[in-house]
Amino acid sequence: GNPLPSFASTFQQPLTALSQQLAALTPNSSVLTNGNNVTLQAKPGANGIAVLDITTAVFQANDVVTVALNGAQSFIINLSVAGCSSNCSYTFPSSVQFQNPTSYADSVLWNITDISTLSFTNEFGGTVLAPIASVSNSGPLDGTLAALNYSGTGELHAYPFSGPLSSPTRVPEPSSLAMMAVGLLGTGWLRRRRATRSTL
Repeated sequence: GNPLPSFASTFQQPLTALSQQLAALTPNSSVLTNGNNVTLQAKPGANGIAVLDITTAVFQANDVVTVALNGAQSFIINLSVAGCSSNCSYTFPSSVQFQNPTSYADSVLWNITDISTLSFTNEFGGTVLAPIASVSNSGPLDGTLAALNYSGTGELHAYPFSGPLSSPTRVPEPSSLAMMAVGLLGTGWLRRRRATRSTL
């Protein structure tokens, strides 16, 4: 039969291109802070899509984070590391609490273009598109994860992204994104398992 599809051309390259396209969208949303209360405030356009550009500096110790969709069908959050331009690493502070992440998990897409090592410590909601990142978690991830590598002790809870996407050029439909994410994770898992078995 046919050989297995190329990991790079089938999964990594399309997801990296999608991530770059989403990062180029014009933001229309904002962050509201009141003490340790942080609200990621979606302001959807006529197409139902809200876009927010933030850095990791938004998340400080002991923050309580609320994601307010305000009717948005898709909330695309472009996240980058404050003060870092390449080979960036970030761990969410263990004291940061995201409120009711399952209530918005299928409508939020966290787009991460510059983080190569990413760690989640508490429950987190939304699809994470991080095609160049090695991702780990110690708390539940509610959504879909597309990453270069994955290892963790936390659970993965499936909440497929269901909102529309918009970008300067054509991007995959949400169902295609979910399928690519599953494929990317599956192929990465197979590679990791093969590497582990080869050392026995």
